[in-house]
Amino acid sequence: MPHYLVMMQGTGIEVPNLERGRPIIGFFTTRLVSAATSSEAESKAKSMVVADWTSGKYAESNKGSVPSLTIESVQACSFLKRLTFKNGGHAFYTDGE
Repeated sequence: MPHYLVMMQGTGIEVPNLERGRPIIGFFTTRLVSAATSSEAESKAKSMVVADWTSGKYAESNKGSVPSLTIESVQACSFLKRLTFKNGGHAFYTDGE
């Protein structure tokens, strides 16, 4: 089965940000998934991220809504990339960034 890197943007969240005072309102993140098609890859990647924000590690700190996800890019990648890629992490931003 092919492997895809899916980059997406999430908006609609609100996470307190003690460092800068302004809440975090969005993020960019990438997930690597195995899927038959790029459309299936998008769906799988979105499900992974939504799970983090509804019942996973970000659910408790989010004072906003479940993130609205927009696909930025989908790229086929090699099996070797799958072995070394860490699925997780976000690049967060506030309303002033």
